[in-house]
Amino acid sequence: MPPGIEEIVRIGTVVSVDEATHRVRVEWNDRGNMVSYDLPVLVPSTCDPQDYALPKEKTDVLCVFLPNGQQQGFVVGSFYTEANPPPIADRKKWLKKFEDGSQIEYDRETKKINIQAAGDVHVVGDVIADGVS
Repeated sequence: MPPGIEEIVRIGTVVSVDEATHRVRVEWNDRGNMVSYDLPVLVPSTCDPQDYALPKEKTDVLCVFLPNGQQQGFVVGSFYTEANPPPIADRKKWLKKFEDGSQIEYDRETKKINIQAAGDVHVVGDVIADGVS
C-alpha cells in the first residue's frame, strides 16, 4: 500500500545544520521527537548562478519525502506563522532581512534597492554613478 500524505509531506523543526553539505536534521514533534536523516535544503539554483541559504536551528520547515522512505527527502522551505509573522506586507517588495538588523529591500514599483547594514558595506567592481563611470 502506498504511503499516506502524512508520510510524504511533513512539518518539523530544524535541530541541526550541516553548513558544508547544505543539509539539516529535522525533529518531528508528532512522532515522539524523532529526528530525520540529513535532508538537503532546496535552493533556486545549484549551478550558475548558485544560491546558498540554510535555515537556523528552531526554524519550522516543510519537508517532502519520496514514497520509498524517510531517508529520501528534502526541506522545501520555511513559512510564516502567527507567532512569527512576515516582516512586511507589500507584494511589490522583495526583502532579505538578517538577525542583526541588516536588510536588502527591492521595490519593484519604484525600481529602488535599499540596503541597510549594521556594519561596513564593501562593493567590489566598477562603480557607475548616474551612468558615468
